[in-house]
Amino acid sequence: MPTSCSARKGVSVVVFALLAGAMSGCAHFFHESPRGEADRVGLVFPERLSRGCVFYLTGVAGECGTDRFLIEGLKRAELDLGVLVYDWTDLQGGRRSNLQSYEEHRVQAQRIAERIATYQRLNPGRPVHLLGYSGGAAMVAFVLESLPPEHAVDSAIMLAPVVAPEYDLSRAMERCRGPIYCFYSSLDVGALMLCTTIMGNMDGYKGRAAGAAGFVPPSHLTAAEQEAYRRRLIQVGYDSRMLAAGHLGGHYGWTNPWFVGQWIVPLLRDRSVEPLAITALRPEAMH
Repeated sequence: MPTSCSARKGVSVVVFALLAGAMSGCAHFFHESPRGEADRVGLVFPERLSRGCVFYLTGVAGECGTDRFLIEGLKRAELDLGVLVYDWTDLQGGRRSNLQSYEEHRVQAQRIAERIATYQRLNPGRPVHLLGYSGGAAMVAFVLESLPPEHAVDSAIMLAPVVAPEYDLSRAMERCRGPIYCFYSSLDVGALMLCTTIMGNMDGYKGRAAGAAGFVPPSHLTAAEQEAYRRRLIQVGYDSRMLAAGHLGGHYGWTNPWFVGQWIVPLLRDRSVEPLAITALRPEAMH
């Protein structure tokens, strides 16, 4: 009975979120950059940028409702940080192009890394966090790899990353002072198993994504790199307790405002203590 009630509550939260978003119109938070190129940047809580910044990287579809729902979750939580929203996608190419434009991924990652470095130079000592959803979660890894050592960020959160489970995160870990979180769901069959098997992941691998299976340490890692995986990578698989936050286990549940508020925002607030929900789900060993 409790499980059934929890499931009904979760479904109700999802439906309410969709209706609320439709009624509010989900006002656009993007504007064209001065360069007039494909990247679009928006600011949430710009008056708080001097206190710290969350760089949010959109999914492969670019500007769409899922990203707006996630941003709505950050707004409701009243983060004491500014949020910079970066749409790295090709406006004309569509999802397939955004998945398979491997060279462009690296170009955009370098541009984002430069923005982070600029922010840090203007705001020395302020916390910087990377947050990405779907294709944007893959971009989180690429951005970390593009950062100079002196411009490491404080933490990185990857929601349903579209890269291979064996993608090597060793270099990314060197550019992140705190943990790298990977949220994944084995129920994400359509997007991160079937679609990525047919069209490939952001790194070119065809097969299920890390966003469906979690990351697995590559076999070539040194002992020190394996230890870094064990200590620095916190993997959070989909759990039935997420139903209460409106996440049903699919590809879009990660952006539900209630889920963002309960599971993601705490990771962006207090870096000294892991939220109980995350600690409870942290695996003792890599699978």
